[in-house]
Amino acid sequence: MVLYFFCAWVHAYSPLMQLAIEECFSINDIIFANRPLLPSKRISQYNYTTLGAPYGHHWRNLRRFIALEIFSAKRGETSRPLIEVLLNLQESEPEFYTNDVVKGIIQAMLIAGTHTTVITLDSVVSQLIAHPEAFKKASETLRLGLVKVLPAHESSEDCMVGGYHIPKGTQLLVKAWAVHSDPELWIEPDRFKPERFLQSEVQEKGGCKFIPFGLGRRVCLGMRVMALSLGTLIQCFDWEEVKEDQSQAPVKTNPKKAEKS
Repeated sequence: MVLYFFCAWVHAYSPLMQLAIEECFSINDIIFANRPLLPSKRISQYNYTTLGAPYGHHWRNLRRFIALEIFSAKRGETSRPLIEVLLNLQESEPEFYTNDVVKGIIQAMLIAGTHTTVITLDSVVSQLIAHPEAFKKASETLRLGLVKVLPAHESSEDCMVGGYHIPKGTQLLVKAWAVHSDPELWIEPDRFKPERFLQSEVQEKGGCKFIPFGLGRRVCLGMRVMALSLGTLIQCFDWEEVKEDQSQAPVKTNPKKAEKS
């Protein structure tokens, strides 16, 4: 199986890399809408029946449910817990919302809520505290060093990318860091410069230059939650860097052994 990395030679192959990414997620978007069916995911994702399922009717139904019931604006109008919504759907559509599907959705929400979103918010707030003069311009921190490599995609059929034949089953890895650090796409890419998002720099050269949440049909829906959470943190709290107190040395403690009576 061929493994493609759009990463290694950023300076020399930037135009080709950008063209290949655009072709993969525009012309060949449906073809690369699958995730690799790894043996480990067959176990952890209940035989590929959760959000990592192959692109098709089943995956679109799951995606629609997540978008409408969890990440939509109307979600704030109801106090029903997620498990209650899923159990009600299981009663009305038992052939689709099986126990494995319900468990898979809950698992995906727990992982996304306690891992990816939290890591993103932690990195964003850390960058903003270190640059208080740019605290209100938060998008720049999503470009600098957050997402290294996007989740893998896999082609469902043969296709052409950049004039090359790409066989069915090819895994596609896009190194987001290489795109976000490309001097052909960004002016002074290594500089923390939030004002670039107030100008036309982001809109130039297509929509594949700012990809912290992925591209195409598998783009991460959690970006809505992350943006809302970040906006709330910035609006409702004053943040400042706390200097470490060097006068106190760190002390390691161990729990005492229980005394026998």
